Amino acid sequence: MKETIQHRWRSGPLSSLLSLLTLCASTTLLYSPELLAASSNKETLISAFKSYKEGTYIKALENLSLIQKDKDPLVMGNKEYLKGIIYNRLLRYEEAIASFLKAKKLGFKIEDYFYELGQAYYANNDLFKARASFTKSYDKGFNKKVSLYYMAHISQILEDYKKAKDYYT
Repeated sequence: MKETIQHRWRSGPLSSLLSLLTLCASTTLLYSPELLAASSNKETLISAFKSYKEGTYIKALENLSLIQKDKDPLVMGNKEYLKGIIYNRLLRYEEAIASFLKAKKLGFKIEDYFYELGQAYYANNDLFKARASFTKSYDKGFNKKVSLYYMAHISQILEDYKKAKDYYT
């Protein structure tokens, strides 16, 4: 399998995430080994994000595996969330779901979380959980039209025609 998979980059939550990570990494004061490790983790996370953005998903996962346990839940949440996104792109849906759920358990929040989780559940044919995730995405206002379409389409597949009709209309 070719390591580089072309992915059309779009601006949005992940793009602003890179800016936040860059700011955090550049403003860390290195007074102790613990802070040095935290800074190194942030830099590694930024490097992984850049690899993801370039479409080199395997390299991004390799970078993410280098991130040590970090006291900053933002770093660990970002790590798991980015792993979930990458696993989705690599069609490794069970691993994507597990990473997304770990990110949420760490308190990580980003506007496209439920949409991306719904995509993984849908591709993994876990339709009830997919519909629930797309419903949360819709309720939170993220990608409303597409989320609503998935809610309707999944309801139709599940032969819940009343819900499907309600969602379609």
